[in-house]
Amino acid sequence: MPKVSNSIEKKSRSKDDSVWKEAIDDYLKHCLKFFFPYIHDEVDWAKGYETLNNELAEITQDSEVGPRRADSLIKVFLLDGTENWLLIHIEVQGYKDPAFAERMHIYNFLIYHKYRREVESLAILTDNDKNYRPSSYQRGRWKSKVNVSFDVVKLKDYEQRWEELERDPNPFAIVVMAHLKAQQLKGPGKSVELKEAKLHLARLLFQRGYSREDVIKLYRFIDWIMRLPKSLQASFREEIREYNEEVKMPILSDFELIALKKGRQEGRQEGRQEGRQEAMLDIALTLLTQRFGTLSAGIEQQIKSLSLAQLGQLSKALLTLADKTALESWLQKKTGA
Repeated sequence: MPKVSNSIEKKSRSKDDSVWKEAIDDYLKHCLKFFFPYIHDEVDWAKGYETLNNELAEITQDSEVGPRRADSLIKVFLLDGTENWLLIHIEVQGYKDPAFAERMHIYNFLIYHKYRREVESLAILTDNDKNYRPSSYQRGRWKSKVNVSFDVVKLKDYEQRWEELERDPNPFAIVVMAHLKAQQLKGPGKSVELKEAKLHLARLLFQRGYSREDVIKLYRFIDWIMRLPKSLQASFREEIREYNEEVKMPILSDFELIALKKGRQEGRQEGRQEGRQEAMLDIALTLLTQRFGTLSAGIEQQIKSLSLAQLGQLSKALLTLADKTALESWLQKKTGA
């Protein structure tokens, strides 16, 4: 039995890592402004930024020290012109790990070795141990020594700044509040409190005037981090549905969320390119029909001509496509038709 529990916990932690990585990649500017404002203020955001997570995976695949967490590698440009660009390595650590500081050192070195660029290593500690605060690694003897320091933020510190978080319009204030409430209200007897806290944060998404796309992305983070027992899920969804009708900006419907999840699961279970493509195509057509009504033969044929990667892009685009005209425009760009 313990093995089963450990397996479930690992899967849950892996998904937590995934939603944290998505949040950082989607809201890097806000993340840095919230946690590391001194870096945010020196970045030339007009030039954009580039995520290098695939490159990070390749760099570190043969040099693992402990289990990897939600680590991200991002290339940004600076305002002062002294550097063409800077690599920012952000690591989200959710538990006390004795090898964490060493891993930060190894990753820092490997990234520098590949790119020969300045590397800024940052850590966001999401664990519940207020005393766990690794911020440097050193080794050596006599005159031969290696030392690396990295900046650290501890989410638990924000428990004392709750009123500030409630007022802060930065999307990452929502991310932090969701994570803290999930930690505080974890365990038996606290499910109803967790549901109320989750409803409060979901309503804040609308009250702060975020775009529909931002509401959806942040809601997905909240929905996963603040997981409710099945006995409360139906009543939570009903209250959210009623509130959505009041504010006239609905999130993805239950049908769409379930269908997206089903499509991803079928694609993974099939394990073959053809199977994954069929599952993605089926779910894309189902979702589009549900949202826009019957599709024309021309549109349907264009969708069927999309590659697996493009079908994945279409699933994400569903968050922002307002009508059939927007869909047609998106397909024209992808297919050249």
